[in-house]
Amino acid sequence: MVRNFHSSRGRIVMAAALCVACFGKAEAQWQWEKKTSLHGNIAQIAQVAVAINPRNPNTIYAAGDSFAISRDRGEHWQHLPLPPGVLAISTITVHPADTNLILIGGYATGVHRTTDSGLSWQEVLPRVDFNGRSIVVDPIHPDTLHLGSLGQGFYSSHDRGQTWFLASSEIGSFCCLALRPDRSNVLLGGTYTNATISKSDDHGKTWRAVTKRDAAEIPVIVFDHNAPGNVYASVWGTRSDHGVVHSTDGGENWSPLGFAGTEIWALEVSPADPNLLVAGGFGLSMGRTYLSHDRGRSWCAIERGLPRDMLVWMIAISAANEVYLAGTPQATNQGGVYKLAPGDFPPDPPQALAARETGSGTTALLSWQPPATCSAPIVNYHVRYGRSSGTVTDSVEAGSATQILLTDLQEGVTHFIQVLAIDNAGRRSLPSAEIRFTPSRIPAAPQGLAARHGLFQAKLAWQRNTDLDLAGYNLYRSRQPHAGFTKLNTALIGDTAYVDADLPAGRFYYALTAVDTTGFESAFTAPLAYRPLTLARGLLLIDETRDGTGIPASPSDAQVDDFYRRLLARFEFAEYDVRSAGLPDDTLGAYRMLLWHHDDTTPTNLPGLQKLLADYLEAGGRLLFSGWNLMASFTGNTSPKGFAAGDFAFDYLQIDTTWKATEVQFTGVRGAAAGYQAVGVDAQRVPVPSWNGLLRDVYVFRPRPGAKTLFRYLANDTAYAFHDYPAGMVSTQHHVAVLGFPMYFMVESEAGAAMHTLLTQEFGLTPTGVESGLANDGFPQSYALSPNYPNPFAAFTRLQFFLPQAATVEIEIFNVLGESVVRLANGDFEAGRHELAVTQALGRNGVYFCRMTVKQREAVVHRQTRKLVVIN
Repeated sequence: MVRNFHSSRGRIVMAAALCVACFGKAEAQWQWEKKTSLHGNIAQIAQVAVAINPRNPNTIYAAGDSFAISRDRGEHWQHLPLPPGVLAISTITVHPADTNLILIGGYATGVHRTTDSGLSWQEVLPRVDFNGRSIVVDPIHPDTLHLGSLGQGFYSSHDRGQTWFLASSEIGSFCCLALRPDRSNVLLGGTYTNATISKSDDHGKTWRAVTKRDAAEIPVIVFDHNAPGNVYASVWGTRSDHGVVHSTDGGENWSPLGFAGTEIWALEVSPADPNLLVAGGFGLSMGRTYLSHDRGRSWCAIERGLPRDMLVWMIAISAANEVYLAGTPQATNQGGVYKLAPGDFPPDPPQALAARETGSGTTALLSWQPPATCSAPIVNYHVRYGRSSGTVTDSVEAGSATQILLTDLQEGVTHFIQVLAIDNAGRRSLPSAEIRFTPSRIPAAPQGLAARHGLFQAKLAWQRNTDLDLAGYNLYRSRQPHAGFTKLNTALIGDTAYVDADLPAGRFYYALTAVDTTGFESAFTAPLAYRPLTLARGLLLIDETRDGTGIPASPSDAQVDDFYRRLLARFEFAEYDVRSAGLPDDTLGAYRMLLWHHDDTTPTNLPGLQKLLADYLEAGGRLLFSGWNLMASFTGNTSPKGFAAGDFAFDYLQIDTTWKATEVQFTGVRGAAAGYQAVGVDAQRVPVPSWNGLLRDVYVFRPRPGAKTLFRYLANDTAYAFHDYPAGMVSTQHHVAVLGFPMYFMVESEAGAAMHTLLTQEFGLTPTGVESGLANDGFPQSYALSPNYPNPFAAFTRLQFFLPQAATVEIEIFNVLGESVVRLANGDFEAGRHELAVTQALGRNGVYFCRMTVKQREAVVHRQTRKLVVIN
């Protein structure tokens, strides 16, 4: 038996159906047809452009390595030569009052103007570059034109583009420019870097930023001519914020408009139908275009007819709603102009087929999404299923609904299910991806149990079960991974989050179950191991510097360890080695402060702990992060790299933008805040002789407002671009400081003074007054037993002890009853630093004590005890 659920159809199908109606053939599918070839001539910047005569939609213009004209809506073309060197055209503007007057520009082309529809050209503004649609005509004052250049500022003309003058240099690099059609004083500009949209209310003389997206460029801004308060912009880049953004108040406020996970370059709104938008894919979305017929609320894809690697540079829509695009394949510059045309082919398969448990054990609620590509209206979905993969024993028709209830299934038996789409011309799609479903009265175990860290608490969350008869969840906790679980909730948890507060220190395990309305409870989830933040201990020194061979270019682990121990000689601290023990995700939460150093050029792994570190800092933890090539893992080796809200570097490090200073120019830093002195490069430690005592690949910053700059970059050549840029800073929002240079390669006495000021002045640490580290001659100044690391531990930890002279040493571990558990050392040792390893389980979880006894000629001269914590 089958029950149909005639809920509202998916948005993509609605958009596609309306699109088809607007193009005139309700049974048609849509595809791109190439109308003429047009090359960009520069493989790296192979841009081409297309435009429509605003007075005659039959006439189409295009430009690339030639200027092309079609006077019959793209069916036949005349190609005219462009001036030598005029290639890679990114902007083309046809004057609405005189359509023989056309202006073009591109990368390294300047501005060229024709008054005879391309028969002859004149260069009217040399040495300006363009990267997107950037030349606009004032519709109210048609003699006035404006342009936004790529690196040369904002220009205006009052004689229809014959002569130009620099009107503003406030924005250095425009990627695009748009003029509000009903208010000629209002312009919007999109930047070439940092994806910022700026607005001018005085004809382009002054500008103010109205939004900054988490991406790279704003290639197109387009006003809705029928309702100019509506503005759309494409966003291109390598981050989560790319796609299309929308403003309903003339460009003051912006919000995302679909396209999660896609990159968009070209964008256009129909001049006749403000509901119709077409966007062109780029980068991650190359080879695709997207169509919306509801002002961008929903979209469908059209990719048939385009090369898979097509970069869509420009889209034009005529008053008759005919759509053209100009693009080039990424692999070549052999592009052209394409036109959207009807075709006769079946729809694509439905997407995202899923089955939900009803609790009866014999039924399943199926749901799916319509085809992702634009299609003729879907009038029926055909569901088929069987008890082995690829075998069909039953089928049902769902009509135009996108869900259906399957009945009379056999409990405990796996069913294999697919769905096909059938359009209004009877064309059938291929089947969707096959899913498996095993009906059961017992609810499925929840998925995605995870925890965010809190101070003495666990912030747990999970995915909502899809079972239709779900009543809630039970959460269990234990000190053991596979036994001893106790339920935490007295009533069923209705939400998908739970805070377990007032936890003691140590490791815990959580498991979750789902409960249905009849009382059936699912199996446990896999146990989730968790250790709460306690911040109970002091300073943890985290060593992520690569273990080298001991030569200047590659210091050994011992050399780097000894250097930092000397810097921290007057502070109590524990140590952790990332290279040998892995990331300290199970350790760092026990310490009030972390000093994380990464003094080599390999990428740091710290970004892998961003969520944990965010929780740590929110709980009051403190972090000092320093090193070489420090920000590469945060930036993807992109320089410059701007950050936005939601980025760890923006929210917690308080960095707006960072640059990698790649030239061999770094001589050191100067103090930029009270109490800080200069720190110079130690020429004896510079790894490459040809660098002549200088370093490279130091990171500099533009701090966010309110952050405190501690050090500034000193270049060998003070004309160097990054000379005097901030190279060390501290956040005033959280207890975190960042140094963009490697401490190990700095003059040790100056580095030590800087470290002392940082720890005392910014982080409030108090020196112990006990010199327990090494002196500058490399020998310890006193007897000392350092804290073990890691601590707590299970079956492995390290201990270090220091002897200013040769002595007899006994090191022994005791339990809380005073019973000896293991003797680690009992013999004579030379002066220096020594390390021992505990490589066996000590016994039950709990506290143990490690005691060092030092003798000279049988007399005890020093005794020290450290606490160890064992958690298996």
